Amino acid sequence: MGIIVDVHGLVRYLQRFNDIDVSQMAEIIKQTEPDFYDEETEHLVRFLPKKKLAIIQSKKDKQIVSFVKRSRESKKWKKIK
Repeated sequence: MGIIVDVHGLVRYLQRFNDIDVSQMAEIIKQTEPDFYDEETEHLVRFLPKKKLAIIQSKKDKQIVSFVKRSRESKKWKKIK
């Protein structure tokens, strides 16, 4: 199965993570699983603190909806594992 990124997610990636090649980002997404859940937005979150990166994914359709620069996890995220 491929990776689907919505328009908002693509714009966020291009604005904030031009230092990470598209193929590298695809590998990060393929090799990691969401480790947090945001109940408020119903989004899954892959959080990579060393890269200061949160990859936000829709729980409903699995699309990547945003890429966020974060050094710490959000207090509203709930640990999945």
